[in-house]
Order: sequence, then structure tokens, then C-alpha cells
Amino acid sequence: MATSNSRDFDLDVGEIIEEAYERCGLEMRTGYDAKTARRSLNLMFADWANRGLNMWTVTQDTKSITSGTATYSFDATHVDLLEVVLRNSSGTDFTLSQMSRSEYLTIPNKASSGQPSQYFFDRQVTPTITLWSTPDASYTLVYYYVRRIQDADTLVNTTDTPFRFLPCMVAGLAYYLAMKRAPERVQLLKAVYEEEFQLVKGFEWSSNGEIIAYYKFDESHVKEFSMDKFNGNLYPTQEVFKYPKAGEANSTVNIYLYNLNKKEKSLIYTEVDYEYIPRIKWSKDPNILTMIGLNRHQNKLDFITVNAHDASNNILFSEKDKYYIDINDNLTFLPNNFFIWTSEKKGYNHIYLKGLDGSEEQLTKGSWEVTSFDGLDSDKMQIYFRSTEDGSVNRSLYMLDLETGKREKLSTQNGTNSVKFSKGLKYYINTYSNANTPSVYSLHKADGSLVKIIEDNTEFTSKMKDYNLSQKEIFTIYTEKTDLNAWIIKPPNFDENKKYPLLMFLYGGPGSQKVLNRYDGTNFYWFQMLAQKGYVVACVDNRGTGGKGSEFKKMTYKELGKYETIDQIDAAKYFGNLEYIDKNRIGIQGWSYGGYMSSLAITKGADVFKLAVAIAPVTNWRYYDNIYTERYMQTPQENSKGYDDNSPINHVEKLKGKYLLIHGTADDNVHVQNTYEMTSALVRANKQFDLFVYPDKNHGIYSRFHLYTKITSFIEENL
Repeated sequence: MATSNSRDFDLDVGEIIEEAYERCGLEMRTGYDAKTARRSLNLMFADWANRGLNMWTVTQDTKSITSGTATYSFDATHVDLLEVVLRNSSGTDFTLSQMSRSEYLTIPNKASSGQPSQYFFDRQVTPTITLWSTPDASYTLVYYYVRRIQDADTLVNTTDTPFRFLPCMVAGLAYYLAMKRAPERVQLLKAVYEEEFQLVKGFEWSSNGEIIAYYKFDESHVKEFSMDKFNGNLYPTQEVFKYPKAGEANSTVNIYLYNLNKKEKSLIYTEVDYEYIPRIKWSKDPNILTMIGLNRHQNKLDFITVNAHDASNNILFSEKDKYYIDINDNLTFLPNNFFIWTSEKKGYNHIYLKGLDGSEEQLTKGSWEVTSFDGLDSDKMQIYFRSTEDGSVNRSLYMLDLETGKREKLSTQNGTNSVKFSKGLKYYINTYSNANTPSVYSLHKADGSLVKIIEDNTEFTSKMKDYNLSQKEIFTIYTEKTDLNAWIIKPPNFDENKKYPLLMFLYGGPGSQKVLNRYDGTNFYWFQMLAQKGYVVACVDNRGTGGKGSEFKKMTYKELGKYETIDQIDAAKYFGNLEYIDKNRIGIQGWSYGGYMSSLAITKGADVFKLAVAIAPVTNWRYYDNIYTERYMQTPQENSKGYDDNSPINHVEKLKGKYLLIHGTADDNVHVQNTYEMTSALVRANKQFDLFVYPDKNHGIYSRFHLYTKITSFIEENL
């Protein structure tokens, strides 16, 4: 939301960049010619800054000190900068150390000057911070360190830098400085914007590396959420973070420009106060930045062009949708001020060629979806994309010639084709699989011709024959209301004259697909184990899922859970009418949105489902973040009936079957509040159920062997 009176945080990106250079003893240089610039530190900064969030992590942690000696040790492998601060009970910080990797690995010990404490670092790979003193009051040791995720040194090919850890200087260090000065704003990108807009980088560089566009957030009105973590300690550590739930106040967001040559920053004022700015991207012209602005309902999108010299801007075009608009990363700029854009505005996601002059031409058409835009060869004027033209469960690669209009299918097999093009789009690696064929990796020329098979997994496939795996069958369920994609796995030595219990697996969330013609290398083997234990396992994609056009996906608008649950109940009834399914032994299991759905199924569908397992479920949409929830439901104030009618917490009195509720207490995505409140509602309704909590585990609950052992036992005992 661009407003002239929004609070401006004391965080200047230009100052951060300059400080990063200064701390590393380097002079910031700009204005080189193009050839030299590719080797200059300025463009290396742009390059590494663009990769920085994927290559570096910044850790901030604390340790309480009451008196005497306190020691903290940590693994220093690939740690490139460390800062230690002692904070007193009044919140005043005393900087104890600020040193690079080379310093703390070569200096035997180093004592601070003055009080309140002293410290040293040993020379081991696991440095130890030791503080000794008897403070008058309690202190907190606060330590920050920048850790290298991958070995970036080999990617730096420059002879004009005296600093070995260039990536740390340009990306990790700048990010570290930003986090230390305003961690709540960095955290927002890593929380709600990251989760719901897939935005993990709050800045973009112009093509010449002279101007950086960046986000500024004001979270002063956003309420905080907290979680306690024990991690084996006597007292918990409380994590407190800004988290706007449905209907609650958002942060305000502004976009700034900083010119490195002029050392000037400019706020981009827009005529419209946007609730969200989910994307910024530079055009091929380093003087033109583009922005996407959304209203709070996320059903009106403005595409904005910005003059980088003076921050003036205008709306190039707008899109409106009667439901909502999904954000993607398909925007690709071409030479001569044209760009690629994808939109669902005509019922299916298709590709459009647009110009900065306002022109538009639709490039793909049909009752199928473009699922991925894979690249543009501007020399040949050819674009590459994947689509559902071979069916909503398949993904095939196509080439479209923009000059002739000729479209050519490059994939040779139905199934799922995932591609990664080389930088110049001369070659691509294709990863192919289908429901029963493990991935085959192959190298192709851009015209689709095969260069070589990289890996066909023949050895793996041969080994799998020893395990007597069942085939996954993909088919369609026809109900009175709609047609639903489904798959089924039957037990080995299947006998159609027997009656088998059925476990239905689901996710079911907006735009998702679990029924795809691809090899599932994770849950697939758990499903096979259940099949070998005598269970039929099936999955159905309800209305609201993807691959079938906008109306099919968005018809759940303002009533999440209603039609999805109807479809899952209808699918269970379909299975129950099959000769080989025991209709009195049907269970359902899901995680996250799937846990939400399984909770609705066992309550609203209590007469159909005997068992449900819900892992990390949403139980009341009021508890989830506002970007995601309001996109599909509007606010609780506007749509209280939609929220209440479709939240499992309001249907607990219907429960009849066996219900296992599982959650991690450190889940910062779907908060454990959902399970706690569901538990309270079940207790008030005097309903018996099973609850299993994983202390200090997040949304992924990475104790998988224990988790799936628990779920398997529950199924065997009750289904």
C-alpha cells in the first residue's frame, strides 16, 4: 500500500550495500563498461544478491545468562561472519565481537575491552564463546552468524578481489545486516509473503546493476503470534513473530529505488493504495521497472510500469476476476519492449504476448491449461511451455513459433515431463515418469531430438520387481455433479470376489493435483505397504483442484471445504458400491489442507467414513493467514457463514468414527492452535478421539518413520 505518510523504517538499502563493501575492505565500484562490468564487484554483487537467499542463512539465537560463566558452542563449518551481542534486562546491547571467519579461526583468543563481560574464541572448527563475570542482573547472549549453504567459492571467477568470501560480502552480509537492523521485516518475507506469494527475495537489480528496487514493510499494526520451543531445555524459548490472520491488519508495503551512482533513494508513489505488491521485475530496459499490485480480495490486478529515473509510474493494464487471481512467475521480457504474460481471464490459463505500448495478442488457445512457461528463444522467436493438452493428469512440452504460429509437441510419451533448459535454450534436460515408471532423465536439443539418456533407472526398476508392487491405475469417477480424476492401488494377488477395506488419501486444496500421471517416490511405497497388508488405497481430486480450467478450480470460492467434502463423500460412496470394497471399512487420511479435508469427511461424512487421520489440519479458517484465506474466502467479517459452515471445529458433534489428530507444536504454518482448539471442541462435545503431538516439530514433522508407524498402527487397529 503506497502512502506518503507510512512509517519509514531506519533501514537504508544503500547504506547496507556500502557497509557490506566497507566491512570487507573493498571499494564499491560502478560505471564500468559492459565487458569490465561483468568482472566488477558491482555486478558480482548484483549476481550474488540475486542468489543470496538461496545460498546463505542468517541465524539469530539467544542464551540466558544469570551469573558466573556461560559457554556457547556452535558448528563453524562454512560460517563466514559472526557477531555476538550481550543484551541486558533493559534491552541495551553491548557488542562483544564482530569478526569474519578468518579472524575467529586464526586468533587464539581475544578479550573484549571493558565490562560487562569478557570472551574468547578458540581455534577449533567448533568455536566456543565463554563469558565470565557476575552481572548485577540477568543478561542475554545474542549471536548472529551467516552460514554458507552450498560451496559458492568455486562459482566466483574473478582476480580483482582480495576477499575470498565474495558471496558472503555481497549477499549474505547485506542480508545479515538487514535482518539485524529490522528482523521483523525480513521475517515477513520468509513467512506470509514467502508462503502465499512464493516471494523469498525482497529486491531486484536493474540489468546494468546501477539501481536496486526493494521492498519496505511497516508491520507496526500487525499482531504477533508466539510459540514455545523446549528443545530439551529446562525453560522454553519463545518465538514471537508477526502473523496477520484472516480479517486482521496487514503490513503496509512500499517499493523503493536506490541509485548506486547517485546514492539516492526514491519511493514509488502509486495512485492506488495496494494491499499487496507480490511481484516486482525489471524489463530489458534498465530504466523500466514493472510492479504487480493487488487489492485485498486479490481479484483485481494492476500491471504497473515505473520510470527508474524519477519513480513516476502508470498502470499499463488491469485484470479483474469474479473469484480471485493467482500470482505466478511466468512474466518474461522480450527485446523491443514486448513480454510474455499468462492469464486465466478466458477460462483457462494461456499465454499472451503483450507490449509496453498496451498491445496484446493471445498465443495459445483451447480447453486446456498452460501449466508452465519454460522459456523464450528471442533469436528464433520461439517459446516453450508445458500444458495439459494431453489430458489434465499429463504434462507435455510444446514449442510455439511466434513468427509462423506453428505449435509443435516435443514430448514423445504421455505422463509427466519436467524440463530444465540450458541458459541459451539450445538444450534441455527432460525428466519423464508416469504412474508406474520411475524417472527417466534425458538430454535433448531444443527441437526435441534426443542427445542421450542420462539415467533410465533400469537397475532401480529391476530391484523393485522383487517387492511385488501393485500397479497404480488412473481413471475417472462420474458423479451426478461432476467428473473427478482418481487413482487406485489394489493389493497384490487381488481377488475381485473378496471385500477389502479402503483408505482414501487426499489433499484437495485450491489448484492442487494429487492425481497425476507421474511416479510418486515418497508416499507411493507406504501405499504399496498398505496394499500388501490387504488395503485398497485410492485418491480423488475434488472440485477446486487444478488442471481443468478456472471454473472447476474456483467454484469453491467463499465456501472452502463445502464442495470438496461433497465430492469426497460421493467418491467414497462410489467405491463403497464396488463389489470388492467393504463400504463399512472406508477411511481417509490427509496432511495440512488434506488434514482439514479428512476432518470434515469424518464429521460431515460420519455415516460414510469409519476412520480419519488428520495431520497438521486447519480446523478453523479464522486461525490461518489472511493472504491465503481471504483469497478464497474474503474476510470473516464479510463471509462469516462461509467460515463457520466449513470449519471442522463447528462439526465435532457429528463425529462417530475413529479420529487421529496429529500436530507439531512448532508448526509456524498451520499453527498448533488449530489442533488445540479442535481438541477443546471435541472434549466439550464429549467425543472420544486420539491425539498425538510432536514437540518442537514444524509443519513437516520430520520424524517420519515414527509418524508413519503411528498412522499405520492406527489404521490396522481401526479399519
